[in-house]
Amino acid sequence: HLRTPVRSLQIDFERESIHNTSKEVLLSNPVNKQRFVDMLSSILQEKGIQTLCCESDADVEIVTATLTIAMHSRCIVIADDTDVMILLLYRVSQENNHHKIYLKRRGVLHDIESFAGSIPSRLLSSILLCHAFTGCDTTSALYRKGKCGIMKVAETLPSDITSPFYAISDKKTVREAGEKLMLILYTPK
Repeated sequence: HLRTPVRSLQIDFERESIHNTSKEVLLSNPVNKQRFVDMLSSILQEKGIQTLCCESDADVEIVTATLTIAMHSRCIVIADDTDVMILLLYRVSQENNHHKIYLKRRGVLHDIESFAGSIPSRLLSSILLCHAFTGCDTTSALYRKGKCGIMKVAETLPSDITSPFYAISDKKTVREAGEKLMLILYTPK
């Protein structure tokens, strides 16, 4: 039998409010969660800490804001999200007009430029494609195809398969490149 998830009622709370509700239950209600984010953002801004609240894909917004800030000073992004790391690695490898960017992930501080430099250039140029094909926030993972397997294949892919995913391409070109990649991945050797 499946458990029914516990959802909190909408709670009106102020900065000084004290509640006996667990974090998980309180934040399970989308209205409560948004109120909390708005309140936290307001408090951080009062302390001089820049915040960014996103309506759409937060990962892209985080990376775009990071690169904008890094044009003027070093920047540290704190995120355990793999999508943020992948986007940062790719974007930093493509742009050189920034100060140091660090990613603190799972308690470890990574120099993104050094990290990107340790990845073979052919693989780095296909990193977004590999990540999307192996599952990310907006795509599901492929059946029985892990990240390592696709990364190995990506290093040998011809540009007619990889470039449509990075250039401005029409839907037909992207679809055809995706189909070719699927055939490569699922055709027995």
